[in-house]
Amino acid sequence: MNSTKTRAFCVVTLVISLFGCTNQEDPRQTLFTKVSPTESGVDFINDLNERKDFNLFTWKYIYNGGGVAIGDINNDGLADLYFSGNANANKLYLNKGNFKFEDITLSSGTKAAQGYKTGISMVDINGDGWLDIYVCRDAHPNENIRNNLVFINNKDLTFTEQGKNLGLQDKAYSTQSVFFDMDRDGDLDLFLVNHPADFDKAIQMRVSNENGDSRRITAPESKDQSYHLYVNNLGHFEDITEQSGLAYHGFGLSALAADFNDDGWLDLFVANDFIEPDVVFLNNGDQTFTPSYSGFDHMSQNSMGSDLGDMNNDGELDLIVLDMLAATNERQKIFATNMTQNRYERLADMGYGKQLMRNVLQLKTGPNAFSEIGCLSGIEKTDWSWSALFADLNLDGHQDLFITNGIKRDMSNKDFIDFNSDSIQRARQQGVDVFNRETVLDWIDLIPSTPLPNYLYLNNHDFTFTNIAQQAGLSEATFSHGAAYGDLDNDGDLDLVVNNMDLPASIYQNNSIQQQPGSHFLKVKLHGPEGNPFGLGARVIFRYDEVRQTIILQSSRGYLSSSEPVAHFGLSTEPKVKSIEVIWPDQTVQTVADFAIDQTLEIGYQPKEIPQTSVKKLFEESETTLFTHQDGTFNDFKQEPLLFKPQSRKGPHMTLGDLNGDGLEDVFVGGGSGQSGAILLQKKDGAFQRIEEKTLTLDLEPEDLGAALVDLDLDGDLDLYVVSGGSSFPKGNPTYQDRLYLNDGKGRFQKGTLPKISHSGTVVKVSDFDQDGDPDLFIGGGAVPGQYPSSEPSILLENRNGQLLRSTLLPAVEGIVNDALWWDYNEDGYDDLILAGEWMPITILKNQSGKSFENVTEKMGLSKSHGLWNSLVVLDLDGDEKNELMVGNLGLNHLFEVSSSEPITAYQSDFDQNDQKETIITHYLNGERWPLPRKETITGVLPHLKKKFINNQTYAEARLEDIFSSDQLAQATTYNLYELRSGYFTLREDSMIFSAFPTIAQSFPIYDMVFLDLNGDQVKDLLLGGNMSYSEVEQGPYDAGGGLILWGTERALTFDANNFQFLNWTGDIRKMSIQNVNGTQMLWVVQNNGPLKSYNLVK
Repeated sequence: MNSTKTRAFCVVTLVISLFGCTNQEDPRQTLFTKVSPTESGVDFINDLNERKDFNLFTWKYIYNGGGVAIGDINNDGLADLYFSGNANANKLYLNKGNFKFEDITLSSGTKAAQGYKTGISMVDINGDGWLDIYVCRDAHPNENIRNNLVFINNKDLTFTEQGKNLGLQDKAYSTQSVFFDMDRDGDLDLFLVNHPADFDKAIQMRVSNENGDSRRITAPESKDQSYHLYVNNLGHFEDITEQSGLAYHGFGLSALAADFNDDGWLDLFVANDFIEPDVVFLNNGDQTFTPSYSGFDHMSQNSMGSDLGDMNNDGELDLIVLDMLAATNERQKIFATNMTQNRYERLADMGYGKQLMRNVLQLKTGPNAFSEIGCLSGIEKTDWSWSALFADLNLDGHQDLFITNGIKRDMSNKDFIDFNSDSIQRARQQGVDVFNRETVLDWIDLIPSTPLPNYLYLNNHDFTFTNIAQQAGLSEATFSHGAAYGDLDNDGDLDLVVNNMDLPASIYQNNSIQQQPGSHFLKVKLHGPEGNPFGLGARVIFRYDEVRQTIILQSSRGYLSSSEPVAHFGLSTEPKVKSIEVIWPDQTVQTVADFAIDQTLEIGYQPKEIPQTSVKKLFEESETTLFTHQDGTFNDFKQEPLLFKPQSRKGPHMTLGDLNGDGLEDVFVGGGSGQSGAILLQKKDGAFQRIEEKTLTLDLEPEDLGAALVDLDLDGDLDLYVVSGGSSFPKGNPTYQDRLYLNDGKGRFQKGTLPKISHSGTVVKVSDFDQDGDPDLFIGGGAVPGQYPSSEPSILLENRNGQLLRSTLLPAVEGIVNDALWWDYNEDGYDDLILAGEWMPITILKNQSGKSFENVTEKMGLSKSHGLWNSLVVLDLDGDEKNELMVGNLGLNHLFEVSSSEPITAYQSDFDQNDQKETIITHYLNGERWPLPRKETITGVLPHLKKKFINNQTYAEARLEDIFSSDQLAQATTYNLYELRSGYFTLREDSMIFSAFPTIAQSFPIYDMVFLDLNGDQVKDLLLGGNMSYSEVEQGPYDAGGGLILWGTERALTFDANNFQFLNWTGDIRKMSIQNVNGTQMLWVVQNNGPLKSYNLVK
């Protein structure tokens, strides 16, 4: 059982033990109990009522649903409810206590019967201490029925619509309102999430071409198709969109206000649907904003709901954004996507960012810097999802996730789209008006409709979540949209309210307090400055017993909704030492220390200036760029459409040594295809100078992967061996010939002679394996170009008096070798050979006194260690003078579930008998094995399968055995992956025992590791580097790395899972090397397709 499944089993077992098994006689044995409309009096239904003149074909957002707001409108201490109805009237319910509510819609004047209502917020707009209601409207062609509504609280359970008087009668197509103190003047300003009405252009790139430079157009086509910003001027609002920098074209579906770049000003995040990228608008402090995309290496494609929460209690606000990746194989295969590999890359080139159709969880790692870990956390696929809410729902001191999903009609169903297109074309050829009002609803009724249960993810406290919705009493299948939380019965735990389409709204009572007597809570209600009585935008930090919880108060969160404006904290035990710190939007701070828990703590605005703090730097980056690696434009996925992992972005390598005999260590770094490698000579002052070496510049075509500086001709100086690799050229192309450059002792080189090695290689490692006094070389074999995962042979070159000859001593090994090292693991005096690579186990070739090698992989317990290994490093982690084997793998931040019993398997064969091998990948999903490729991908490579699977549904249900015959599969070569975690092996007697790195270190592929004391505490730390940003569109980039430190502990072989630091270096790190330069430790960081970086270590 893999680690993720173990955690899930433990969490589910814990929940069942705490809340018991579901019992019809006592439904409160589950975490949540549904309160029926009959019991609560809340009978609201968002009844869509599709009509001939208003339907999917007239308004694409017709199924986007409505919202819910929770807040105390009469200040009686009970949270009330307000729902938005798309086509029907909104409703307001007064909380009478004990989950009994009274419908006061008509008497309160908040019906809002006309128009298409979307997002709603309960917020004190006029600063009088009473919650008002803001209602967004959309869709209607008449702007007088589309303008937004502002219901001002009259303090007597009635409201008066004052939108025009306040300057807030916005007539754009609005989704949601965000009230926040933009200018730190103490009152609330308004950001409106609006969108264009022309859906026909929603997926079209808007690009300008000036002087051959293509750039994305962000300006809206008209004012009403833009976001809007209103500044609050003494209670009246003024539209300052044009001068603010927020005139912007985007199909926004949610937005959040928070300080993303840590400069003390509230910024804006907008989640955009369709083609437009998600964006952070950085607040410049002068009522203007600047769009920023650099914080997100990739993002959701069809972004919908979003929320901010501190998932790991580090004081930083992490970001969840929802999309529509289905959780089952069938629905994944049946839903259409317009994102092809070419389109994905084109969008990125044009400034639209790297967009993926799945939920993303952006872990904040620094000012406007995030690492996306949605797949690692296990929350990436929740189907067509709308609202996401961070909240501690089980009172264990960690924020959980509640996600709503479901769309009334599966309008992305590919069979419906294909049938629809074909039928429309045939009908039009026969002169039939397909979309006349008499037949359009008949067409719409053909679209499948699939209600789905919502998701409740409990936080496992290790960056992962486990969905327990079914065990928690949330298994009802619905079309759920807006959701909000609040303590409706004032018992100390958070209840949930959900707006459903064509079904009664759901109210779920939380039973944590009743079922967990040892649990505790603290609710913090702020009384802010005069213009912001509820303290919106403030951060509330609860510190206790070395724990820190952080909540930001928002006017809206999730999707179309606003939750109770109270900071709610759960505690699994009663704390000994505790304090509350409030950071107000104006960046003043106040601290409260003397209070009891299990209560509502009210804090008034009595701030002090926030103390200035500085963060100590670990590294100082050199401003000089001596070399920039440039990889070619070769497209692996065009050559192999079924490719699982690219093979052309593995370089470069770096190696250090004194090249010119001056006693100073110099540098060689490899080049990409079309670029020569670089030699950097160290000068006496510690600076480096790049020199042009003519012999190297003659070899531009090869892609340099491995490199070694070693005295091969035994003349007393260092020669240079370079491995040619990649997949840009056909199998057997002479460009793959490795190169030997012989040194004249002064750093000048001439070409040496090598055996013919005209296949793709990966790595070179040096050892005198036979102890005859001269260095020998191991050369790792790469992938066969165009035939992944077939591998080229690895080679042992034996040095005989300065001449390298191909040895026959090396046994054949399976897999694509990515790294190797010589290590006398058994301490017999001879270097053994350790190999790591793709679709292969960690392989140990035991050196038999220099005369032969024995493959002892299986004997050492490594027979099922097949992974996508990238790197090997031998380090003494525990100081016992015995080394551990550090291994860098792909990690766990991907879509796959992998274990020894449920591997990823590749079948390679010439399935269509065209003299070209194809590779079909299978994987397990929800315990069942499925082929990985989508129908359009596999039939593009194997066209004969189109006749076998005439529609998408039959293919979506097909196993591999339904696609290929038993004879075809029996003849195929198979490859397996059992382990994708990075970690280390410890030698115990005659076996290697694997220990995985902490979860956060599984968030990216690790290509190199450095072990040294980085903070001067006399304990060595582990620095990890990696990333693989060039990837296949379905899997997306692996880019959550960028330099990760696991701080060492005094305990041997352990790393504190929550004691780490991201360095936020950009790019795909391939090699890191420590070099002592003039008494200072310097770190070289080598990137694929990026600049060579150098950092001085600051202690």
